[in-house]
Amino acid sequence: TALHVAAFYGHPEVVRCLLEVGADYTLKNNHGNIPEAEACDQDKEVFVEMKKDPYVQAAANQLDWFRNDPTHLSQHIDYQYHSLLHTLLHCA
Repeated sequence: TALHVAAFYGHPEVVRCLLEVGADYTLKNNHGNIPEAEACDQDKEVFVEMKKDPYVQAAANQLDWFRNDPTHLSQHIDYQYHSLLHTLLHCA
């Protein structure tokens, strides 16, 4: 995927951009690797940071954080997507 390529060639700004627009960080390539596994060190930091973002998690269908304990959200979850013009419905 584009995310695999950006991570492999060390482009953290592209990795961040792809994750912000909904790239799935759980997809495996033909070698069975997720993008983070092929990333150089500076990109791994971007993955660690971005995987904490609810929008990025939802785009990768990683919703256990919400199913198990939604109380850690300080504001309504749709609010943080407003600046991106996305709602949870868009995410789904």
